[in-house]
Amino acid sequence: MQIIPLALGQSDGAITLWDENAELAIVFPRPIQFISDIAWGLGHLDDQPCLILYLFIGDQAVELYFPEQLPTSPEHQVDTWQTLFNWQPEVIKVRYGESPVDKNHEVMLLFPKEEGETLMEKLTAFILQAKQTLDSDHDEIHGQIVEKLSSLLREVAM
Repeated sequence: MQIIPLALGQSDGAITLWDENAELAIVFPRPIQFISDIAWGLGHLDDQPCLILYLFIGDQAVELYFPEQLPTSPEHQVDTWQTLFNWQPEVIKVRYGESPVDKNHEVMLLFPKEEGETLMEKLTAFILQAKQTLDSDHDEIHGQIVEKLSSLLREVAM
């Protein structure tokens, strides 16, 4: 299943994403969902570059898309990737259904906490590996995405 958020916010120190797809209640039947493993990837959604977070829950895999920009209100958008690096969340909440403010339709995704396995550690490792791979492949579009992510990573490290 794919989760393609329509908005981004912050709730109780977590990044909160909203997807109007009510079927997420079937994928995440409990309000707190423990994720057994994660992996990052790159992709496109309607010609917009995306980070893709692959969530592994038992034998099920879910793709969570992070386009470069997402609205926080009808009038304002934020750089989603910059937000990930600045907030470095340990928890992501996904709200689903008719309204992004409906806390009754929300699942909290808890990620592995072991060293080298956290959300941001996996993202850092992915960026470093992608940078090495793309240097030899000369993939211009993905190279631009990886360069932006590398730049964000350097900013956070300073």
